[in-house]
Amino acid sequence: MELKSYQLSVIQDLDTYLETLLRYKDMNLAFKNYWKDKGVLNQQYKNNIVGVPHVCIKVPTAVGKTFIAVNSINTMFSSFRQ
Repeated sequence: MELKSYQLSVIQDLDTYLETLLRYKDMNLAFKNYWKDKGVLNQQYKNNIVGVPHVCIKVPTAVGKTFIAVNSINTMFSSFRQ
């Protein structure tokens, strides 16, 4: 089963966020700069578990959230290989 273009877009956004996180090495700063680069200001990072990046993927109903989640695992493991 292949990702649809909108699902792939979500995975690519996740990859970009994780790259930003690795570049800044600070979760608050990475979150702020990720959204600033997308033209969205005043976003507050939710540090629910200290030292663990908080990631929330929001997509409409019936677009394959479970399939996106399963496919995002590879992206996350690849980003944090080191």
